[in-house]
This record gives sequence, structure tokens and C-alpha cells, in this order.
Amino acid sequence: MEYYFEIYFDVNCLDLLGIEEQCVNWSGIEYSQDPPVYKTSSGLMFEKIMHNNFKLVTGEDLPGNYIGLVLRGNSLHELSTQINLNTCVNNPVLRFIGNLNERLGYILLLCRVEERISERYSLEDNNDVINLVVKSLDWNTPKDIVIHKKLRFRFPYNFTEK
Repeated sequence: MEYYFEIYFDVNCLDLLGIEEQCVNWSGIEYSQDPPVYKTSSGLMFEKIMHNNFKLVTGEDLPGNYIGLVLRGNSLHELSTQINLNTCVNNPVLRFIGNLNERLGYILLLCRVEERISERYSLEDNNDVINLVVKSLDWNTPKDIVIHKKLRFRFPYNFTEK
């Protein structure tokens, strides 16, 4: 099964994603690629989504200040294979999700090619997102999902009841 993995987030929070733009060097000057390409410390490659089919696939409007990145390469296929062969250990896609900054709210789209989203979730914890991604990639019960990862509100101080 061929899936695609997209992550959408507020354009002002790009630095919280933990990725670095991969520029090209031409005569000593660095230029962005078109579309821009980003790389994680573990080697995952993402490309900025230049077309917006988010509403077509999800039936939802994307917040106006959100941009999206699509995972490139065969990392998602490798993850799916590892999950279904019970050999998944320290996978870079799951590590990427687990290492996302807790201050980052995002929308994660995991969908098979030529399918539409059938299930929607709102979660607050990256580990819950990981568990749902793993469950959705099960070949026996595949799911096309969108996850809204909400921010957890945290008080800056510990309060005690009196």
C-alpha cells in the first residue's frame, strides 16, 4: 500500500520543527530549491507542498497561516514494512514525530494514494500520535487519518490547592 505523509503547521513555527532547509550552492551563493527541501538530523527529506489538496482529501479547510511539508523517499514504506513484519526499532519517521517540540501544534495527514480521509483525531501528545500512525499502517486494517495535534496548556508554575 502506498501512503503519503504530510505535516502542516503555522508558518511562524518552522524553527520548532527541527529541520534544516537544503539549499543549493551556485558560484558561492546559496539558493533555496524550488520547491524548498528540508532535512531532519536523522536524514528524512521533506518538500514544501506547493499545491493545496488538503480540503479535497480531508473535507476541512486548512488554517490560513499553515504550510505543509510532504515526506519524500521510501521512509514511510520502510516504516510500514517494519511495523507489519514486527521489526520496527528506532525508525526515523517515528523518531521525528516523537522529537517534535511539544510547543508545536500541527496537523498530520497519513493517507493512501487515491483515498480520502476516513478518520479524524485530536491528540495532545506525540506518543499518542506515534501509536495512531503505527496502528493506521497495519496492513490488515489500514486507515486514512488526519490528526490535529493540539498544544498542551502548561502553567509556568506549580500550583497547589489550598
